[in-house]
Amino acid sequence: MGIGINIATHPQNIGRPTTSLHAEGVTTTPEAVHAALADRAAHWIGVWREGANFDALRQAWLSRAGAIGEPMSVNTGTERVEGTYMGLDGTGALLLRDRLGRVRVITFGDVSLGLGNGTTGGPA
Repeated sequence: MGIGINIATHPQNIGRPTTSLHAEGVTTTPEAVHAALADRAAHWIGVWREGANFDALRQAWLSRAGAIGEPMSVNTGTERVEGTYMGLDGTGALLLRDRLGRVRVITFGDVSLGLGNGTTGGPA
């Protein structure tokens, strides 16, 4: 699992929208963010129960995810795939419908919401 949280500042002009907690009006410290993140991670690891309750975790994720059909792109390191978000499969892999209409199963990569060119797309 890997994430990045921009707390005080955020990169500019990188070809996609970015923000930080501070820019959104949240005053906090790295220590406070770490503590909150550790607490929530422990909670969801408990829900997961070493895979025995994966579907509950998947359903919770899906209920908070973007709308089906939202534009997105994924950079896997060897290719950039653009298309629309189609949910998660039963194993937790990301489903993306590419521009040729194929549903791709994505198990790793840098995911960007929006059109992949610095603009964002709203729910379809």
